[in-house]
Amino acid sequence: MKRIILLTGLIAGAMALQAAPREPQQMTATLQKGTVVVTNGKARFTFRADFRLFRTDKDPKMELRTLPDCRFFAPSWIADNLAPEKAIAQIKQSKSMGGDGIDDSVSGSVKGRTFDLFAAAPFTDLTPSKAEMAGDTIRFSYPATAWGTLECRVWAVDGSAPGMEFRFTPTREGYYSVGYLGAPSFDLGRVEALWQPMVWQRRIFPSQPYMSLAFTCPIPATLVHVGGATAGVAADSREMPFQPLPTRDNNRFGVALHNPEGKVQPMLFAPVLGHVGSKMEPGKPFAFRMRLWVEANPLNIAFQTMARNLYDFHDYRSNAISTLNNTIDNIIDYTLSPYSNFIDSLKGCSYSTDVPGSTKNVSSLNPLSVALIADDGELYRRRAYPIVEYMLSRKNTLFCLDTTQKVQSPSRELAGPCAPVSELAGLYRLSGGKSPVLRYFAEEKYYKHKPAEKRIPGAGGNWYDALEMYRATGETAYLDHAKRQADIYIEKFIRTQPEKFQNAFFWNRYAPFYINLLELYEETGERRYLEAAHEGAREYAMFVWMVPSIPQENVTVNKGGLAPWYWYLKSRGIPRQHCPEESVPAWRLSEIGLVPESSTTCIGHRAVFMAHHAPYMLRIADLTGDGFLRDIARSAIVGRYANFPGYHINTERTTAYEKPDFPLRPHDSISVNSFHYNHQFPLLSVLYDYLVTDATNKSRGAIAFRGDYIEGYGYLQAKFYGSRPGRFYGRENVWLWMPRRLLATSDVELNDLAARGDGELLVAFTNQSARAVSAEITFNPELLPMLAGKSFTAEVWRDNRRTGEQTVTDGKTRIEVSPEGITALIVRGVDIRPRFQQQLTDRDTEGWRHDYGELEFGRARAMLLNLGRELKTCYIYLQDDDSRFRNVSMTYSIDGGRPLALNDTSYPFEFTAPVPAEARQIVIELSGVTTDGRLVRSGTFKLSKD
Repeated sequence: MKRIILLTGLIAGAMALQAAPREPQQMTATLQKGTVVVTNGKARFTFRADFRLFRTDKDPKMELRTLPDCRFFAPSWIADNLAPEKAIAQIKQSKSMGGDGIDDSVSGSVKGRTFDLFAAAPFTDLTPSKAEMAGDTIRFSYPATAWGTLECRVWAVDGSAPGMEFRFTPTREGYYSVGYLGAPSFDLGRVEALWQPMVWQRRIFPSQPYMSLAFTCPIPATLVHVGGATAGVAADSREMPFQPLPTRDNNRFGVALHNPEGKVQPMLFAPVLGHVGSKMEPGKPFAFRMRLWVEANPLNIAFQTMARNLYDFHDYRSNAISTLNNTIDNIIDYTLSPYSNFIDSLKGCSYSTDVPGSTKNVSSLNPLSVALIADDGELYRRRAYPIVEYMLSRKNTLFCLDTTQKVQSPSRELAGPCAPVSELAGLYRLSGGKSPVLRYFAEEKYYKHKPAEKRIPGAGGNWYDALEMYRATGETAYLDHAKRQADIYIEKFIRTQPEKFQNAFFWNRYAPFYINLLELYEETGERRYLEAAHEGAREYAMFVWMVPSIPQENVTVNKGGLAPWYWYLKSRGIPRQHCPEESVPAWRLSEIGLVPESSTTCIGHRAVFMAHHAPYMLRIADLTGDGFLRDIARSAIVGRYANFPGYHINTERTTAYEKPDFPLRPHDSISVNSFHYNHQFPLLSVLYDYLVTDATNKSRGAIAFRGDYIEGYGYLQAKFYGSRPGRFYGRENVWLWMPRRLLATSDVELNDLAARGDGELLVAFTNQSARAVSAEITFNPELLPMLAGKSFTAEVWRDNRRTGEQTVTDGKTRIEVSPEGITALIVRGVDIRPRFQQQLTDRDTEGWRHDYGELEFGRARAMLLNLGRELKTCYIYLQDDDSRFRNVSMTYSIDGGRPLALNDTSYPFEFTAPVPAEARQIVIELSGVTTDGRLVRSGTFKLSKD
């Protein structure tokens, strides 16, 4: 394996590259002995003007097929006289594979097909017969061939990389492709790092000459890093227009790294053989422009430079359509509406988009955090608490009563908890350590059910789980293990460039675990973890869209009043959705800043809205000065939607998911994109995290709230806020307090972060635009009735300087906020009485010692959940299902009181009994009618405080 050195200078280097939105790169191109030498004064590479021309009479029928060595796909072609070693072997498709974004066509026939782009058709190699310099342009001439003529020119571009254009004019009809094979090539042993989108990166080299189609390229290029410098070939921005949305069907070119000799060489092919533009007629020329790139920086820095310099990536978004607060409020409304498709009887979110008849939850921590921040007891009762029970009882997060359903391997069993170690630890921490059953579950999972006497304290689980166990218990053995194993991880996956694929699906499993490394840094303050997190974030950034460049113009969308028709939903018979035709600025429609879903589904998922990377990159950016990560973070979140937007951008550009009413329709009436209803609360957590982090960064830490980790899965990682107080411009022990529609601003560019303190209301306003904002603020009289008809004094902080005081009269005031700045108000004399928050933060002084039991009857599990003095419940579920019982009943008595009864007539059999704050025991008996009609009983058992 090639080793690399983590340099603190990388951070400084990243900062140095951020002087301008479009980073100037002065390169020269000179003609030397028939080749082009490109240098920027520090890096120097030689490019030849060599091409390979492919041609076939018959359509080679380019189609994507699944690769044999990773979960990705590549173009394949039908080729004559195909050598056996060049043929594709059929891959058996698992019945569990399926759902949104899975394109079955990639598993089609492979008969007579090859992935090897050099075996796809007959070819002829073209090398220049003449080269001459005319001004700043180098022109190359080539011998005529039986198939046509080729011309090529290279020219200097001020402040950027040299351009190269080839022009091919066919003399015969046929299917053609022109490949540029003149970039420098290297033996793999010399290569320090490489990059071919989307899956070949670091030192993972394509096992054969696979091509990546341009629509799957975050930047349309391939790169190689040798001797401390980077060389690459990239398409000119004009070759990848903004309209139409890049897809497989309109793809114009491809890139590759594995050359005919098995060496590492950046290459570009246009058009793609057998695809758009490949069929040519005599005398009609085909032209294409490229850029020849050199840079004396690592690949993940070169990626940034190219993104800014060649494709004009910059901080391009503003709120425009909605404040983030308004979006959050609308999403909370949506989660409580029938349209959210929460199935009360199953305590879970419908997952019918992928697996008909199923439910799936991500984590109970997301809705618990939302309930806390929004001070919303209804949300706790109807969503958060039922999901707690689901995560503690189900075997898998994907639950389905239909035993014939095989897609994504759902489970019907109640054999929980399905919650990961981190969630169980987080719940235990939320309980203030007063719900021992949660710690028991966490330890059982962490130690993989080893008997207590065989456990080595702290050792056993993953390093990132060990961190969460330390945070929950305070036991330093967990932290010691987390640090030891994280150091090994850094050495293996960050300081050393991997050469083999991990079995990955989501991009955050292709890149290093930068989120967990940042969590470890936040806990320890040890710089090496921040440096590793920064490096990992830069690697993940290379999966983020940087193209196509955004034009400074309006784009008309939803033509004829119809929104795009997502192919997956169209195939399911969902009727096409209506949306008003309108013309909007192109930037509002851009995917730049987002990622496609995964290596398997990026054929149809252009970009997903679940941008978990944004708040983490925003934190890393503030800690390191990395403006590239900051711009990615803002691009992913700001001004994208006014309600839950569904999952992804696909098919065509549209404003449909910008609309406040976009999700307010039945499941079978949404055809624009897929709805994964279990994503609602994780998205809310990401948006809250962004609000908090943005305010923290803009206030230079004067506003700060500690967040706990929510693991989820895939792109559903986030922070848990609301359970701990924070600080706000010198005030300590203040609590986030953001009930729905707390306030209104007259300018859409202002987000706000609100908190309550000792007799004070504290609100920070962050400007999401590059213009100064003057706005009227109106507080909601239903939430703050004490403001009505009175005047209150507010302390004013503007851009982190106390600028004086102003008056809030009848719940209204006006503020000024500088471009991308922050203004805060601390309104004195406001005594806020939360409606719900204190119930989750007011803990018992002691927990219940006997809070868990396992019964033979129905293989039942009983537990006392203590999430607050006023939020105790007894939860019981049976593992036995309706193959054993027709119905089951629970009779219980609390502290010797009168017996109460609950009955459940359908599987899953589970019971919830509220327990008073001062209760000391609950005595329970279960009974059930078996499928053969017998009445059976459990006998009494109890859970108790003593």
